[in-house]
Amino acid sequence: MTSSTRSKKPAGKVDESASRWVTFVSAGTSASGLTQLWTVLGSGGVGDVIGMVKWSGAWRQYVFHSFDAVYNAECLGDIAGFCHARTRDHRADQTEARSV
Repeated sequence: MTSSTRSKKPAGKVDESASRWVTFVSAGTSASGLTQLWTVLGSGGVGDVIGMVKWSGAWRQYVFHSFDAVYNAECLGDIAGFCHARTRDHRADQTEARSV
């Protein structure tokens, strides 16, 4: 991703998990269509794109991919909480789908 791409605010749906430090914007689904993608904006959604949240098959959970940014503990906690909640939701959906 180039610096010009990073500075453009994505047009997707803003997640309700926005915090003082970051905003999560839906970026659609993965190429497989099985998992969700989110663009992470800094400074409460008015800043540059600082990374992406997407599923990691190797780790079997949603993870944050950073684009050269600096974070404080509260910001990292917000990102970790978002990843944890999306992983929990994904696993619940998978369990529900298996029982049908």
